[in-house]
Amino acid sequence: MTTGRESYDERYGSKVLAEAFRPTLPYYFRTHTPHGLVYQFSCLWCGIEDEEGNRYACMREWKTEYSMNVLVSKLDTDPNVVSSRIYKRLHMGMISFEKDDEQQRIRVSPWLGSQAFLVDIRPQHFQWREADGELELDFTALGPALKYLCPGEKEDLFYTSEFCRVTGVLQGKKVTGFGGIDHSFGSPGIGWLHSKVYRLLEKYWIVWANRYQDGSIEYGICVDGEADFNLGFIVRDGAPKISDCSIKMENFEDGFPKRAGVVLGDERWGFETTARVSKLKGFMQWANGEMNREGEERTVVERFCWLEFFG
Repeated sequence: MTTGRESYDERYGSKVLAEAFRPTLPYYFRTHTPHGLVYQFSCLWCGIEDEEGNRYACMREWKTEYSMNVLVSKLDTDPNVVSSRIYKRLHMGMISFEKDDEQQRIRVSPWLGSQAFLVDIRPQHFQWREADGELELDFTALGPALKYLCPGEKEDLFYTSEFCRVTGVLQGKKVTGFGGIDHSFGSPGIGWLHSKVYRLLEKYWIVWANRYQDGSIEYGICVDGEADFNLGFIVRDGAPKISDCSIKMENFEDGFPKRAGVVLGDERWGFETTARVSKLKGFMQWANGEMNREGEERTVVERFCWLEFFG
């Protein structure tokens, strides 16, 4: 599989070494140096639904000194159109990104004390305030998180992803859903946009959580890309399972992903796009959708699924 971005050089390395873990406070902070690598970025993301059945996609990304990627979109029910953003002028620019060891808390906020947004991070528990308080969300970890190392002769990359139950308020309406927080660390001098995963390796990244009628929740990640870059991660009944993964995507006429057959180890799943979140040529793009396991007899009563891809 090729990404259509650059030609892959095997010296970059594409093999993924993955395991489940529970992050401690340093994993969330900019001074952490796992495997001698340096901080690149963090991203808080979620899919939520209000009491009237309206669905939303929310995301804020930040780096050491600034935050330049943020959205709160109301999802359109037509998967052929890009969903509209609720807010046009959310804070982008310099940030404060500090750790309080006594309080066991990390705080991310605009530089010089503005209250435009606020992210408070404690291990397995995050609070996100956006749009001067119109969006207030509470994230609580569902269970084990994923971490992986992708080593190579030319470049290494270390990545973590943690899944959460999300509750809160958006514009006065109660919302619930699922989401999480990701962090990336790379070789010195290489930011996320310059990294081998962004430039060369990743083609599809799908995260999902399904809550069934019996009350059980399972969540996971499936990744497919160039050479050996693939990964399956599922947590079912609290127990993590790591496997290989392959994703065979079918697109809409304009090239946007429509549906996919997903193989995770010995399991087969189906993905289908239900809403377009963003479409920016030459950058990562996002869709919301559904993930269903073949042969699953239980009824899904609540779900979240986020597809990240290059197009």
